[in-house]
Amino acid sequence: MNELMKKRTGSKDIVNLGDEVNQTITLTNRSEYEITNIQIKDTFSEGVNFKANSIVIDGASYTGYNPINGFTLPSSIKVGSSATITYRIIIDSTTTKESFAIVSAVTYTFDTTTVTENSDTYTMELPNGDITVEMTVDKLVATKNDEIQYTIKVSNIGNLRNTAVTITDPMPDGTSFVEKSVIVNNTSQPTYNPATGFSVGNIDPNSSATASFKVKLI
Repeated sequence: MNELMKKRTGSKDIVNLGDEVNQTITLTNRSEYEITNIQIKDTFSEGVNFKANSIVIDGASYTGYNPINGFTLPSSIKVGSSATITYRIIIDSTTTKESFAIVSAVTYTFDTTTVTENSDTYTMELPNGDITVEMTVDKLVATKNDEIQYTIKVSNIGNLRNTAVTITDPMPDGTSFVEKSVIVNNTSQPTYNPATGFSVGNIDPNSSATASFKVKLI
């Protein structure tokens, strides 16, 4: 078990180019000894820049400290106590990257042992509202007057909530829409018509909405 708990958080998970993001590292002594000589050195992925002179340790500002170069905490951490380090990073306004990561290497001494351990990795992403649309049909072969049911699955594969998602599907030649046949997320919607469009609501990241309707071959 690690003797020093290392928790990293940030003020934003979804970021825009040029954003400033607060970073917080909380170190908690879970050992039976006072932890001394605590050094922090961070690794930033491409597209992340440190905002100079923004480091604050337990409420006190430390001008000139830089997490990329590494620094030593001014005080030890007693048993059961914590230290909090904050600073700001800036997302490069010219980067072509879409995701970013920061991890800390923390070196410290307890009893007579010196160890180096990594914090958890903090990740950020640019906004992404991507969706996928999959359409299936219940019959591959049909004849005149047959009814065919189409099912459309809209999946949110991005990191933003998609709001007011609308499906519009004009009837192909040789078919007519079967009225009152639309079902959205297992709920019948008798007034909906795919030719004029209808809403399937909001879709959260890693979620999907499903709509089905019937057409008749004429």
